[in-house]
Amino acid sequence: MKHYLIIDGGTTNLRVTLVDQNGVSLAAEKRSIGAAASAAAGNNLALRAAVGDCMNALYQAKEISASDISGCIAYGMITCASGLLEVPHLCAPARLEDFRAGLVSASFDDIAPFPITFIPGLKNFSGEVGLHNVMQMDMMRGEETEAIGFAQLMKPQQDCVLVLPGSHNKLISIDQNGCLHGCMTTISGELLSVLTHHTILTEAVGGSFVQPDTYDREMMLAGAKACRAGISRAAFSSRILRTLGGLPQEKVASFLLGTVLTADLDALKAFDVSCSSLYIAGKEPLQQALCDLFNANGYQAIPVDAAVTARIGITGAMLIAGWL
Repeated sequence: MKHYLIIDGGTTNLRVTLVDQNGVSLAAEKRSIGAAASAAAGNNLALRAAVGDCMNALYQAKEISASDISGCIAYGMITCASGLLEVPHLCAPARLEDFRAGLVSASFDDIAPFPITFIPGLKNFSGEVGLHNVMQMDMMRGEETEAIGFAQLMKPQQDCVLVLPGSHNKLISIDQNGCLHGCMTTISGELLSVLTHHTILTEAVGGSFVQPDTYDREMMLAGAKACRAGISRAAFSSRILRTLGGLPQEKVASFLLGTVLTADLDALKAFDVSCSSLYIAGKEPLQQALCDLFNANGYQAIPVDAAVTARIGITGAMLIAGWL
């Protein structure tokens, strides 16, 4: 059996997964550290130590050694200036072969006795960026690898948009041949967190996000509709519904979720894509809420199975590396 290491290094979290030659996960280690910590510290020493610590824990768990590793590949914010190695973005459109040609390898003697290969991120186009084109420009590090894995596992028969929810929601344009044509990003996840935990709306929603068993579709759609008066007014309406309307906090939380997710709907409308098919990844109830919102506005939203979502990053990384 061959052993490979897949490093998914984000802004705040690090995950290192040990897989076999078929991409089956054998074990994984996670640490709460990422590029943001390196930026704050002014160096990446803690991140380097965490990567090495994860690797050593995996060796011990599976009773192997570094000499048993056939390859190691990394993707995500770990390829930015405050990661392990800065790798320039590729420019869309980009295919699997383009990412493979853009791979960069480097050695880190304090981490491992083998080189680590890094997958480049993607930006929408090359050239100068200014006020004249900033709304058309976007970039990603990590999601491109997941999109490549998604295209391989799902094999969509038409051009589509893959929606990857998170702190930063990503809308990724993919054609039927698996070529990535760019992305659009919103910070709706971060915005929802701030509104829920750090504003006067905190009491209205009980300081909690919507849970799968309390999600209310009609309240979410009502919150989205309220954004016709602007998100600021719509969000404050959450407090009115709680204070003067007496609605339960869990229903108000669904309303607030709708006001925030409207930003993703607006971003999709601004995204220069002609397809109407959307594949929605993510956890519940966010996945269901996005499906409900997009379907209510004329799109065909298809939920991605959780088991598939869990595999897209590893599959994409191994495809780009040429291990699958």
